Amino acid sequence: MINNKKRTFLLIICILLIALLPRLYCLRTKGLFSYDEAYYLLEAKFFYSLITHAHLIAKHLLSEPYDFAYVQSIIQGIPPYSREPLHNLLIALMFFITGVKDYAPFFLSLIFSILIIWLVYLLGKAFYNSKVGIIAALILSVSEYFLMYSRSGRGTVDSIFFFLLGIYFFYLARENKKPESLLMGSGLSLALCILCNWKWLYMLPIVFLLSIFLPQKYKIGSRIKHLFYLFSPVPILMLIVDLPFRIFLKLKPVPFPVPSYLDLMFSRGSIARNALKELFTSISPHFLFFGYLWDLEGPLVFIILFSGIIYLLVKICRNFSPPDIILLSLFLLPFVAFSMSTRGDHPRAISITLPFIAIIVALTLERLSITMKKGKVVLSLLLTLIVLYMVCTIAVIW
Repeated sequence: MINNKKRTFLLIICILLIALLPRLYCLRTKGLFSYDEAYYLLEAKFFYSLITHAHLIAKHLLSEPYDFAYVQSIIQGIPPYSREPLHNLLIALMFFITGVKDYAPFFLSLIFSILIIWLVYLLGKAFYNSKVGIIAALILSVSEYFLMYSRSGRGTVDSIFFFLLGIYFFYLARENKKPESLLMGSGLSLALCILCNWKWLYMLPIVFLLSIFLPQKYKIGSRIKHLFYLFSPVPILMLIVDLPFRIFLKLKPVPFPVPSYLDLMFSRGSIARNALKELFTSISPHFLFFGYLWDLEGPLVFIILFSGIIYLLVKICRNFSPPDIILLSLFLLPFVAFSMSTRGDHPRAISITLPFIAIIVALTLERLSITMKKGKVVLSLLLTLIVLYMVCTIAVIW
């Protein structure tokens, strides 16, 4: 006999294998799709050159006169001018496995996408139960839009993973009598997320509000102390990352300028600063996200999702449940914020909410199976229709 734990483990392994197959399909030969992918690849080559030739650069740095021409001949790629240094560094590390190939970032996204599906299962299980986690993992594994990012070289999938990991640690800290180490782990994960994709700075105010208004299960320690544990890793890690850039600016070990990370992020006129300013000052309400969700996730998922949102709102009014608050906040607040800004008129912004969409849909289906007659049959039918629709969409597009 197979017990429930072994059955659950086998189901998750099957879901991960289902997710792996379309992600591996022609991955080496698909080629670069966008300008950003090519740009990140060139910056990753720069990091890879610095790592592999660090001893030679150090040797020439100590010599007189400094041979700029020689150093320039061994450095590949371009200096980092994007605001995703960790993403590009991870690609550089992937070069040690795949070689310096254009498909290296695709395999990086593939690995993180599989980890995200596993993490969504853990989140669904922690918030509600194992059944919700399994259904959410299955839905996300066949999501056509998530699959697209799982095969891309953008700094999207790795940043989603680190953000979800931060939320997972954040929730576990709320349930723990000694939350300090979990809060530090949450803050570190959020910092790594921002270093992979600076746009996730938008999500920090939501996490801050949750940490302020969400009650702790155990009344232990000062809230200010907990906030310090949660948010201090973000500026600390930013400063640590900025330090090598400052050293490059001081010593000039490469014959071209390497801008400071913090200058790229926050200096006057920087893209990141202008984008943040535009998000909060340029109000242009639109309903494009609703159309994106309908087109990208399918009509059935769209209907179940918004039924689930109504269910969660009613449930929160009756019973202030922390998992419901976290789940609804991490879907609705980014959704509303981007829908009110000209920075949100692109379906890429929905990528932030994809894991939470999967959990909301899974929760709605699980509750339907409990409340309806022949609920298991209804659940199986709806889940089959969702999976078939998404699989057929993937097959048609590809």
